[in-house]
This record gives sequence, structure tokens and C-alpha cells, in this order.
Amino acid sequence: MIYEFPEVAAPIRQGDIFQGLPRVDLSLAEMTVLRKENELEAVPWEAIRQDPEPIAAIVGLRAVWAIVITQDCDTIRVPDVSLCEIRRFPEVVKVNLPNTAKKWVELIRTQATANLKWFYLPADPNVGFEDRMAVDFLATLRVPRQDLVLQRIFQ
Repeated sequence: MIYEFPEVAAPIRQGDIFQGLPRVDLSLAEMTVLRKENELEAVPWEAIRQDPEPIAAIVGLRAVWAIVITQDCDTIRVPDVSLCEIRRFPEVVKVNLPNTAKKWVELIRTQATANLKWFYLPADPNVGFEDRMAVDFLATLRVPRQDLVLQRIFQ
């Protein structure tokens, strides 16, 4: 088994995997904001970024798997923890998929050293990975540390 399951009370560490974290999808070209009159308005970020008051906006959210990339020495004290999204291997690595175990090993070995934008995670139903997965180092998210600690309890 490649995956370890930390105790719920253990501190958050680099490499910890979380399921169902919210990933925000938004566009700076157009976002829907809630005005003081409780009316919705679609505006570009440029039109509102100088507003001195906080802005309430409607954003798209989707639940994702993610892995902690913040270093261990920081995860115990920083207010926010950085994570990278985990997706199915073919969604992250755009190559022809091999059809034998030997070719899979060769693909992972050659591509992982030539392309440092992802990290391979093998399938393991005990973790919840029904398929081969990959960490996408180009897709990051930030979560408040205390919220992440609570999320571990509910996994």
C-alpha cells in the first residue's frame, strides 16, 4: 500500500490528501456581484476592483481532490495551506495511454522526469481513487488551515 492514513488529530502535513474541497471557478472578464440594492450585476473585475468595501459575488464551486503542498514546518503555523488539485491521469497528462503494465511504467518514468507539472498517484479504492490519478501542480488552491483541520474530521 502506497497511501498512509494519518490520525484525525495529527497535524496537517505535506502530501496529505483531502477529498471534496471547494475549488472556485471564476472569470475576471465577467463576474456576477450583489449590489447594495440586492440586485445582481455582471461586471468585469476591472470595474469593481477599486471598491473600498468588500464585494459579494456569485462564483462557481466544484468539489475536488487535493494534496497539501505547503511544507510541514509551515502547515502548523500559517493561516492558509496551499494544495494542488488531483484529477484523473488522462485529464492531466495529455498522452496516448498505454495498454500494458510495462508501458505504463515506462510512460510514468519518462514523462515524470521530462514534465514536472504533475505527479502520478496509483489507483487505490481504499483511498477513493478508482482510476490512476495525477497531482496537477498548475492547479492550486488555498484553504484556511483551521478549516482544513476540521475537514479532516469529516472525511
